[in-house]
Amino acid sequence: MKNDKENRQNKQFIIHFAGLSRGEHEYDFKITDKFFDSFEFSEIKKGTIQLHLNLNRQDLTLILDFNFSGSVNVPCDRCGDAFDVPVEGKQQLIVTLGGELSDEGDELIVLPETEGEIDLIQYVYEYIILLVPQKRAHKTEKDCNQKVIKKLKELEANEKNKVDPRWDKLKKIKF
Repeated sequence: MKNDKENRQNKQFIIHFAGLSRGEHEYDFKITDKFFDSFEFSEIKKGTIQLHLNLNRQDLTLILDFNFSGSVNVPCDRCGDAFDVPVEGKQQLIVTLGGELSDEGDELIVLPETEGEIDLIQYVYEYIILLVPQKRAHKTEKDCNQKVIKKLKELEANEKNKVDPRWDKLKKIKF
């Protein structure tokens, strides 16, 4: 995290569950560029995402259902220009109260029973990263930066025309 102002803005992701009654509780968050600024080495710098969180409070368990919908701005794998990629999806996190603090895997964490809140910012960030497609390219090559595409094609053509001198030596070998 960078500074106090960003920390205050991201405090919205701290859920105080100690006083919550049993049952379902709903939260809505708007994730913007400031959210991504909090993560120093994030590839994503811009985005607008709606997050609906449904928290089901049970005696010693919290079931958190995350529902994401929006877009993030990422560099194109083909040309390098930034463009918006839609992100949508659902994730679930189960928090068990009791025992010592531990991360039991992707979907389960254990918090001490004395805890009264959970900071979800890291989970939200990781879930968004998981929703971004592995291949990040404009829909068609025509949508890409044409100067970059032209230069890449020139470089590719030059590379194809080059002959590795080792092949010439191998061709001289007689069997």
